[in-house]
Amino acid sequence: MSSCWRKTDRKYNRVVYADDAVDLSGSLDDVSTQLIQPSQPRRVTVPNDPDEMFRRATDERKYKYSLVSVLIIGVFLIMMVNLGLGYRNCGRDDEEKHVHFVPHPVKKDYCMDKTTGLLFPWQDYRLPGSVSPQQYDIFIHPNLTERTYSGRVKVVVAVMEATSTIIMHSDKNNITSATLLLLDDDKTSSSPPLKPVKQFKCDTNNMIAFQFEQPLLVGSSYELQIEFESTLHYGLDGLYLSKYTDEADKQHVIATTQFESVAARAAFPCFDEPAFKANFSLSVVRDDKQLVLFNTPLKESKTFEDGVSKVDIFEPTVKMSSYLVAFVISEFISTTCHTTSGVKVSVYSQPDKVDDTMYATNFSCQVLDYYEKLFRIPYPLPKLDLVAIPDFAAGAMENWGLVTYRQTALLYNPKTSSLQDKQWVAKVIAHELAHQWFGNLVTMEWWDDLWLNEGFASYMEYKGMDSVEKEWNVMSDFLLDHTSNAMDADSFLNTHKISLKTTNSLEIAQLFDTITYDKGACIIYMLIDWLGKDDFFSGITAYLNKYAYSNAENGDLINYLAEASPAAKKGKVAKMMETWTSQPGLPIVHVSKSTNQSKILLKQTRFTFPTGKSGEDTGELWDIPVSYVTSNNPSMPHRYFISGKTTEVDVGSTFDWIKLNHNQAGYYRVNYDHELWDGLLSQMTTDHRIFSSSDRVGLISDAFISAYVGLMKYDRLLEMSKYLVNEANYAPLSTAVSELATIDKLLRFHKSGSGASDMMRSYIKSLLSSQFDRLAWKTTNQLSLEDVKLQQAVVQTVCLMGHKPCVKEATRLLEDWLVNATAIPSNWISLVFNTALKHGSKSTWDRAWLAYLKETDPNVNSKLLSGLSLTTDGDKVMFLHHKLDDDDSDDIKSQDHAKVLVYTSSSLSGSTLAWNFVKNSWSKLVEIHGSTSFAMRYIVSGCLRSLIQEKEISAADKFFQEQKISQLSFIKKSLESARVRINWAVNNAATVDNWLHDNPIHTEL
Repeated sequence: MSSCWRKTDRKYNRVVYADDAVDLSGSLDDVSTQLIQPSQPRRVTVPNDPDEMFRRATDERKYKYSLVSVLIIGVFLIMMVNLGLGYRNCGRDDEEKHVHFVPHPVKKDYCMDKTTGLLFPWQDYRLPGSVSPQQYDIFIHPNLTERTYSGRVKVVVAVMEATSTIIMHSDKNNITSATLLLLDDDKTSSSPPLKPVKQFKCDTNNMIAFQFEQPLLVGSSYELQIEFESTLHYGLDGLYLSKYTDEADKQHVIATTQFESVAARAAFPCFDEPAFKANFSLSVVRDDKQLVLFNTPLKESKTFEDGVSKVDIFEPTVKMSSYLVAFVISEFISTTCHTTSGVKVSVYSQPDKVDDTMYATNFSCQVLDYYEKLFRIPYPLPKLDLVAIPDFAAGAMENWGLVTYRQTALLYNPKTSSLQDKQWVAKVIAHELAHQWFGNLVTMEWWDDLWLNEGFASYMEYKGMDSVEKEWNVMSDFLLDHTSNAMDADSFLNTHKISLKTTNSLEIAQLFDTITYDKGACIIYMLIDWLGKDDFFSGITAYLNKYAYSNAENGDLINYLAEASPAAKKGKVAKMMETWTSQPGLPIVHVSKSTNQSKILLKQTRFTFPTGKSGEDTGELWDIPVSYVTSNNPSMPHRYFISGKTTEVDVGSTFDWIKLNHNQAGYYRVNYDHELWDGLLSQMTTDHRIFSSSDRVGLISDAFISAYVGLMKYDRLLEMSKYLVNEANYAPLSTAVSELATIDKLLRFHKSGSGASDMMRSYIKSLLSSQFDRLAWKTTNQLSLEDVKLQQAVVQTVCLMGHKPCVKEATRLLEDWLVNATAIPSNWISLVFNTALKHGSKSTWDRAWLAYLKETDPNVNSKLLSGLSLTTDGDKVMFLHHKLDDDDSDDIKSQDHAKVLVYTSSSLSGSTLAWNFVKNSWSKLVEIHGSTSFAMRYIVSGCLRSLIQEKEISAADKFFQEQKISQLSFIKKSLESARVRINWAVNNAATVDNWLHDNPIHTEL
């Protein structure tokens, strides 16, 4: 819906039932009546008009003493009456049943002002539409040493509806004064300033309310001036501090921001919702040596009133949402380039890392050029800054004109960064720069449609990379990075719709997940494959032009894509996309031969992982653009559109095999009947290269998943996997190794002591032996790009599985680096650190820890911590956990907490220690990261792998209930995942174990 609908909707009252809530804003008689009502529901209206709620809140103070008196008297009278009834009815139970009227409990979910004790005059999570911000003028005076700042914000608001109350967001800001000025047509004021007669605060929803004596004039503009004070903290959101140590061992402190999704309000009072777009201006007081960056270029610098400091004043922004505001106060320097259209692109870092910004600078200019041509819309700002932040929660943040990054996502040092590191930098830059159009220029109306931002950017990151680094062939990696992750996450009952209603901050935070990012990208990928690239991007350009500097919803994008579609598909787009965005999960298409040998039957059902509990078919159906190839012409795909439960398709002639979902462009799983699987597996064994690399990825993935859920016997699957000794392509081999490693983990945790995991590891190593011998310890200049990727996947897998010669060589290289500072080839650093520190001695681990503390290269530092966290030594695991819990230590940055806990939980013993640590330190972890952040979700899902019995799952569920978060979707999904693993072990572990015993190919390399 549009903004106009939302504003109109705010006029209406929210309706609740007496069963669920008590209207605390009513009169004394109303409240008393509600408290003693029987179970017959009664409609109670909770007013959402601020003025009405203010009047009612004021009435509460008038009645509160009377209320207490009446309640005391009422309780006394009820006791007396009950006592009398007890004597009167003694011995008459057979003649007359007692009737008990149980009062409904008062729900405590109404937001009250803790200072006044009054009801806050607005109970909705979203702000009213009575006023709309037009322009902000923000002043910030920070003291980085004292960790405080003072501020002033002037907000010009347009009055849309009659009201005398202005409600906005503010979190942890101490409001010291507020003044309202009526503006004339020239935006100046000739009227006397107005002071609020009342000021309210709602901590639950981070809102403040200013009540004025007279109603504001509808159609007029006012300037609300607020002065406030706040604190700076070493956190990861809002306006926070970050520190780094340079190569001279000198510590520096910077201030930076992270506002998405709801943290702009923690830096300054504002209307902190995506639809409240406005222009923002900023002035910041700084020391002479400091540099301040903002979304826009610097307008001027002046000497501050203290005669020493400077105040930087910036140009106003274009119209944008509050979560995209950003500023950084530092001593950083930059490298710069210009796009062909003249945009200045600068990449900032701490001074001793500026050489590592060169790749990001050049790549950014080229990607920005590509996006301008593709979207046919110029980048609308005169500059684009990218900044490497020492402490950063996510990978990056797309603030318009000032994109902030974790250091490892922006800095590339050829001496210490691998090909994967370089590709990661390119991917994150391409993702964030796509947001400058999709998310910044056009923003979702509300967080329900976050996928419009993140799904599109997650797809475009590959297009952007491919436009600059064509030799990388990155589109083949899309299946590994997005499709696999999305399908796994979407295969649980506790998944969610891609377009999902959210009503509070916890729900919003949970949307930043695999479904929003990866599934969103997969839906875009499927749609482009079906519609065609040219028609798709014609629709995108029309959509961006229509909603530029405004907001849009899911349906708006779909309408424009439908309008740009070919005539034969135009009527199908909206219905198709409705099935993919408005219902959870994904389909599996079951393929079987018809009685007519040239026809196949397709049957779709929702795919879910089994938990061992019987479940009903939930009935979802999807409109699926199916593609297929057959043995008659493996390079010629055919297409068919299915929407019903069962469909018969005439493929034209008989065939030896048929493969659905050509190149895995569609977002659906496929299972075949016994005969069709035989044909496919036989072809894979005879000559796998007849299938494209992407189709081999699809066949491997579908075969393993079919076996995982009981649709195929593991004997057949593992026989097919023997073909891998001849596989030399990165994508299918990496997919297969990942699937086999998953089985190894399941056996290691659920069949510990049986030897099954050891046999599986030996089998995996035997499959990789030829590639290992060809690639191990070869330098990059000896290998093709494909082989460099293959080397990192194959060699590290074999080494981490304990191949003794590999462990010996990795330990030698690490020792030489620790003792003699002998450089390790950049593509081997992760391999060496992970292998040597997982399997090496305690003394080596201790020396590596000291090296980690001194290391200033962010890539090397991060890889050292990863290796250290893979230790299987219980004492070392507890040492790392202690470092996380030590208030006096910053040896491990808060941005790395999740990595340490998940990596230490990768072993059987470590997982138990990690889960116990998380339970014992839960409050502190939540204080740092929040209960629904990506970090906490990663921690919970990683640490719960230690649960191998139902009673352990029940205990974990009880723990989450005690924390009052058991109903959060990621908690339910994590517990469901544990049940899925247990179910697999019960039904499949013995079969796999028997096959491994019956096939004597488990030789050490």
